[in-house]
Amino acid sequence: MIKRILVVDGDVKYGESIRKYLNMKGFEAEYAWNENEAYLKMKNSMIEERTFDLVIARLLLPEMDGKELIEMLDEEFYDISILVISETPFCDSVKNYLKKDRDFYCYKPIGPRKLIEVIKALSIKRGRCQM
Repeated sequence: MIKRILVVDGDVKYGESIRKYLNMKGFEAEYAWNENEAYLKMKNSMIEERTFDLVIARLLLPEMDGKELIEMLDEEFYDISILVISETPFCDSVKNYLKKDRDFYCYKPIGPRKLIEVIKALSIKRGRCQM
């Protein structure tokens, strides 16, 4: 089951609002405003043996293209699910980076109800949820 979530978005207000909402819904969510902070949080979570189950990341991030973040997550944290949120329509270049069995793509903004539906769907795809 997806329980621990890292939200990565350069828009602090938006990212923090997602984090707060997820915590209110019973998830353990943390926020990172850029890729470097996200990487450090991911590494620390492994050291503490409290790894994240899902990263919700904006495609366009402050210091790194979201595609580069996806590649980095695949290389170092290969078992994590990724939800990409973007202002632009789904493009083929992103499709190459996402894994069908564990990742998802949504347009920004994503409503609260839709966000929970996507998280549940990702849990089912990964076999992490008994429903």
